Amino acid sequence: MTLRNLAAACSALLIPILISPIMALLAACGGVAVEGLPNADVRYGLEVLDRAPQQGFPQGAFGVGAIHAAIDRNDPQVGALLLAAVIAYARAEHGLLIPSRSRPAAWGETAPLYDAAADLDAALHARQFRQWLDAQPPPNALYQTLQKAYAATLAQPPDPHAATLTNTLRANLERLRWLPRDEPPTRIDVNIAAMSLIYLVDEQPQLMMRVAPGKPGDETPVLASRIERIVLNPPWNVPTGIAEKELLPKGQDYLAAHGFKTKDDGRLVQEPGPNSALGLVKFDFPNRYEVYLHDTPSKAAFDRPGRAVSHGCVRLEHALDLANILLANEPGWSAERIQDAIAGGQTTTITLSRPVAVRLLYLTATPQDGRIILAPDVYGWDTPLLKRLDKAALAPPGRTFSLRSP
Repeated sequence: MTLRNLAAACSALLIPILISPIMALLAACGGVAVEGLPNADVRYGLEVLDRAPQQGFPQGAFGVGAIHAAIDRNDPQVGALLLAAVIAYARAEHGLLIPSRSRPAAWGETAPLYDAAADLDAALHARQFRQWLDAQPPPNALYQTLQKAYAATLAQPPDPHAATLTNTLRANLERLRWLPRDEPPTRIDVNIAAMSLIYLVDEQPQLMMRVAPGKPGDETPVLASRIERIVLNPPWNVPTGIAEKELLPKGQDYLAAHGFKTKDDGRLVQEPGPNSALGLVKFDFPNRYEVYLHDTPSKAAFDRPGRAVSHGCVRLEHALDLANILLANEPGWSAERIQDAIAGGQTTTITLSRPVAVRLLYLTATPQDGRIILAPDVYGWDTPLLKRLDKAALAPPGRTFSLRSP
């Protein structure tokens, strides 16, 4: 008998766990064991839930305390509680714990959808329950490194430094769970918090530079996309808010001296040139925030530790170097031709034959030379993230779901 059949036999069962609808995957109403799941696997499932805090979840997450209490009183619903908990744990490891409605927009897109219940059902049919559980944490190397560092920190005597480090690591483990699991080996990663960029080809660093992201209040959003176009001599179509608040009040003499014109639709545009706010090159990628990477004539900011000065787009220290290395794969676009096109002064848009993955990340803890390096939480996002994470993981048993027949 499958779990769906078993669930149909106990449609009145209520599961006091805050998870998405459990569908029909919970165990039957009698006994501690779960039908089709060996007792050793039941014990292993409980062990994984007990160890969930080593993945950055709070103590008592996923109702594990209620499961232990149910075992102590020989509650016949232990099996159902356990399966509900491992489904919640699996969803959390896939970045789906914090409800999307409670996430600020700048935190980026929610994690990809993951049907934990269906995946568990398939694992049980294949007798792969343990393997399924072991595969839930993100497999990428960065997550694994930070997780090991976090577990090691938990084993140290508590002190203020350790508390700061554990909280920072927890926040970053959660952010990494939001990322798609098919990590492109060739990609551009911008770390907004560390204000740095790295270009990797087959996971090998090819180019690194400093960047200037958005200032607090104009935060650069977290996102994953693909660079599709490189624009040489880009014009700057000034957002209406920036035009009205910062530029128009300076008067027509200032605007004319800095190459600004008013288009037929009334919007302000700055003509391309070496003194344009976008510099000599811009990198376009689809995203709902309308942000991009670009050059800048204002190089002084890159010498400052606090470089969060933009309106949300990311200014690059060596934008032309990045353009040269990306366009080297495009027929006819040598470094000399790029320089000639820029010198010509005309706006030139080059569509990449092979778009390049780009990720704007916000990581306040990263590994470097065997150590964990902390970056300033310039946007103050770590603390509110942890509050949302803990609230979702420790939701009290008061909201229940009624099982229905499939």
